[in-house]
Amino acid sequence: MWGSPIDRLTILADGARRENGEWGPGIGAQVRILGSRADGWGLGLLARYKAEGFAELEGETEFAVLGSYALHKVHVDVNAVIGGSIEEDEGDAEFLARAGYEFTGFLRAGFESRGRVRIAGDKDLPGGRTWDVLFGAQVMGYKGPVFAALTVGPSTVGISDSIGWAILVTAGAIAF
Repeated sequence: MWGSPIDRLTILADGARRENGEWGPGIGAQVRILGSRADGWGLGLLARYKAEGFAELEGETEFAVLGSYALHKVHVDVNAVIGGSIEEDEGDAEFLARAGYEFTGFLRAGFESRGRVRIAGDKDLPGGRTWDVLFGAQVMGYKGPVFAALTVGPSTVGISDSIGWAILVTAGAIAF
């Protein structure tokens, strides 16, 4: 869930299943530094805290630089994230890139790519790697504030040997 009490500030709250199998809350704030929807581009900063579980304060913090472009039916998003554990010597750097072309007033097609690399700590990712990546074709449909996306492609995320396939389905609603 997210909301924008004032222009340029968005407050985020979420819940996610963590690697330890527990559900944990998260809270964050995103600030748009430059640009606007009318300009067709924006540059922002994000700070977020994600707890390990509802009864535990330990967790991780993330900080990000966010860029977005949306003009002439072309949409591009690029995010660079760095984060780490509060109580453990563990840190990651992540990168997300998404691009799409709006074919109609309700359908966009393109790709999404995500990558992560371990930058601190000795905890390897599955397969003994210090990195993982996902790249896939994406189709997004939307009507007013409601959207749904399907992303399909090769991935090493959570794969201990070789390369697997990922199918991500996302659905939600936004408010401006």
